[in-house]
Amino acid sequence: MIVVTGLVALGLLWFGTVCVRGELRSWRSPVAYAPWRARLEPETTRALLVVGVFQYFLGALVGLVDALNATGVMGGSSRLPVALVAPLVLLLLGVTASGWTILAIAWFNRPRFLVPPRLRDQPGLVSVRRRRPAAPRIRTSKRTRTSKRP
Repeated sequence: MIVVTGLVALGLLWFGTVCVRGELRSWRSPVAYAPWRARLEPETTRALLVVGVFQYFLGALVGLVDALNATGVMGGSSRLPVALVAPLVLLLLGVTASGWTILAIAWFNRPRFLVPPRLRDQPGLVSVRRRRPAAPRIRTSKRTRTSKRP
C-alpha cells in the first residue's frame, strides 16, 4: 500500500506540473496547447494554473503522510512532534485554499489576476445563470370564481 500511495503522490505532482506548464504556455500564446485544451470546459481552462497548484499541495500532503506512516511516526499512539504537525497543517491549508480558489475562478471568474488575460472578461458559471432571463411565469389564480346569476 505504501508503494501505491507513493505512486499516487508522484502522479499528482506530475499532473500538477503538466497543468502549470500548459497554463503558463497558454498565457504566452493562446494556441500553444489548443489540441488538448479544446476538450476542456471553459471553466476548467480558466483555472488550470490553480488546479496545478492544488495538485502540488495534494501530492506533497499525500507523500508526507505516506512517509510518516512508513516510518511509523504517524498512526501510533504517540503524539506527533510540532515540527511534523506544522508542515501537515500548512499543506492542508494549501489544499483547502487552492481548492476554494478553483471554485471561485470557475463560478465567478475571480480573482482575475489568476485567470489568463484573454479569458478575464468571460463571465463565470454563476454570473451566466444570473444573466439569463427567467422564463415568463403564467399567473393562475388559486380559486376560480364563478358568478351565479339568476
